[in-house]
Amino acid sequence: MATWSKRADSVVASMPELTSKGLGHGRSLQATLVKIIHEYTLHAGQAHMLRFAALGEMIR
Repeated sequence: MATWSKRADSVVASMPELTSKGLGHGRSLQATLVKIIHEYTLHAGQAHMLRFAALGEMIR
């Protein structure tokens, strides 16, 4: 497992609840994780559309 992954796991495990506020921006861990998932899926969808554009057709 990568070092950053171990650190992330450690930080998440140290939070008492998902609704606990973070030190940096004051949002909850839950809100931050949802934002990360949202951004990941958004960029994955954009990559999917670029693949369609490169192929010149929509293939599923």
